[in-house]
Amino acid sequence: MGYMKWIYVMVADGSYNIFKAVYKQAVKNNLDSFMFDNQKIDINYAKYVCKYVDKHCMPEYDKHLQDTLDDNKHN
Repeated sequence: MGYMKWIYVMVADGSYNIFKAVYKQAVKNNLDSFMFDNQKIDINYAKYVCKYVDKHCMPEYDKHLQDTLDDNKHN
């Protein structure tokens, strides 16, 4: 699976919050990497995944969900 698809799937299935929590714990423990979804994730890569998702993906996904709910209320 490509990286962008992997990120999208995490946002869509809710596992991004788990990823971010594991990342924060790894930072707290001064680790260079951590395991997530049977993959070894470099701490620097995870940092930028979190920055990207928090800035771009989560707001857009939240808006999409809200728009979907609003559309369903009117139908």
